[in-house]
Amino acid sequence: MERSIRTCCVALTLGLLWLSGCSSEKDPAPVNCEDSNLQVEVDQVQNVSDCLAEDGGVTVSAQGGEGDLQYSVNGVDFQASEAFTGLSAGNYVVTVRDAGECEVTTSFSVGVEGSILAINNINVTSAGCESEEGVLVIDAVGEGQLSYQLDNGTFQSSNTFNGLASGTYRVVVREEAGCEVFEQVTILNGTSYEQQVKEIITTNCAIDGCHNGNLGANLNWNDFTKVKEHADGIKRLTQNGSMPPSTSSQSLTQEEKDLIACWVDDGALNN
Repeated sequence: MERSIRTCCVALTLGLLWLSGCSSEKDPAPVNCEDSNLQVEVDQVQNVSDCLAEDGGVTVSAQGGEGDLQYSVNGVDFQASEAFTGLSAGNYVVTVRDAGECEVTTSFSVGVEGSILAINNINVTSAGCESEEGVLVIDAVGEGQLSYQLDNGTFQSSNTFNGLASGTYRVVVREEAGCEVFEQVTILNGTSYEQQVKEIITTNCAIDGCHNGNLGANLNWNDFTKVKEHADGIKRLTQNGSMPPSTSSQSLTQEEKDLIACWVDDGALNN
């Protein structure tokens, strides 16, 4: 059994040579963004002039980080400018990314001049790994009867959406006069590293002669920070069957593979 586990670990190590720095042309060490001094703050917000206008804006400022900074208000489209215009009413998250791919975020709200319509909070319940048990409950204020929309679905009177899979959703709240505000919210799988994933990794590879530090500190998978650095590779190798290899008598169940994938998809959190 011990021999087969070691075989598994050796094969995984070979699959991660480019991560470990053991290749003939040594790759740069992964950036540890937990040590980054990158910071961002909101300087000024311009509310929209009326209900459905798109003349809102925001200016932010950032300090620290490595190299040139890029800015985004949707997490996808990045720009060099710290100012954004043409925004509609709603709650936003501005993301700042540096040259080392480290990111920081902060939130801001673009309101409607003369309106109290706002999303105060969205309570999120995790979906569960490979499940659809996610729940969103929206706390909003506005004039008259409010209605609620999830993505491009129909508006409803209930402020609760359930039966949701993990993913990112757009929530819109509309008041009787027709004014709307939105917020983008993410439902996680909710997979715990400490309670669900850690044992899978330590049982299979963080053992004597393997990923317990004998191959170098960078591959010591008793150290969570090193596991996190290699999380994408661990997911890829477990999903494609390279970990454990076909030459090993060891194998992961589909549930174990799913838990690793769900944990990585959630951002490889130390939870």
